[in-house]
Amino acid sequence: MLNNTATLEIEIEAKDARRAIEAEEMRYDLYGFYSDLFKSCEGIRPRWAYDWSIAELQAAIDDLDPQLETPPTSGDGWSYTGSPLEAL
Repeated sequence: MLNNTATLEIEIEAKDARRAIEAEEMRYDLYGFYSDLFKSCEGIRPRWAYDWSIAELQAAIDDLDPQLETPPTSGDGWSYTGSPLEAL
């Protein structure tokens, strides 16, 4: 039978493991978001950023923000307004 200290240590280790998994899932989701944004701005996926930290990804997303706020210039080859269902 485990004593209270051993049980507490096991619970702490389990919480730490869950936090690590949650942090990795968050980093992976943030990478996917950054990858999509980067592709829409630059036309390619930033595969070099796959192993960046959450802080690095957030900074890179912040760097893309000005590009996203600027509307496309005329002559870029396309523009679209309206509902995507209108195209069907």
